[in-house]
Amino acid sequence: MSSGPIPSHNSTNEPGGRPDMSMTLPHTIIDVRTPLSLVDGLGPEAVARPTRALIVRRERPTDHDAVAAVHADAFAAPDQEGPPGEVALVADLRASNAYVFGLSLVAEVDGELVGHILCTRATVDDRYPALAMAPLGVRRDHRGQGIGTALVNGVLGAADALGHTLVGVLGSPEFYRRFGFETSTVHGIEAPESWWADSFQVRTLTTASPQMQGRFAYAPAFTR
Repeated sequence: MSSGPIPSHNSTNEPGGRPDMSMTLPHTIIDVRTPLSLVDGLGPEAVARPTRALIVRRERPTDHDAVAAVHADAFAAPDQEGPPGEVALVADLRASNAYVFGLSLVAEVDGELVGHILCTRATVDDRYPALAMAPLGVRRDHRGQGIGTALVNGVLGAADALGHTLVGVLGSPEFYRRFGFETSTVHGIEAPESWWADSFQVRTLTTASPQMQGRFAYAPAFTR
């Protein structure tokens, strides 16, 4: 499995973090309902807006176009021709052996799909099964509302419930440490590229073993 350069695929602008350096649940639907913080202003003149429901659930086939639109918006760059690479990456991962049914989650606000996260199969030392978290995208007009946080918490809980061992991610340590991620070398795991340094992190799950050491490798779709 190739371990060439892999860009970060995270775009959330969560408070306390920054944009990064750039999972099977049979008969179960992950449904996390969270009222968003919706108060404009402070003090006696503050204006409260209607509470909206944030739902995190498993992706359905009918969501594919909306998921593509989320990543097209989240990762769009000035003067870019065509959709960003994350759109094709998600499609390629869905069609590959790396895809894990149930670890592709979407976020809805009032029934509108505004975020997506994906965990796919990876390896440590070419023999230990692991997961890679990417991409994570939140539509620009819904950032800073905790949607990225809800997606990460949802997919980590699903991965743990399914018996997976650990999750690797390339991104901001400031953002990901709140979910229990640590620099990979703490666990004897090497990043695919040495220059990623502290930005490559892992989150061990319940079934993780200290024997899982060596170089982390993403699915081939990430290096095409």
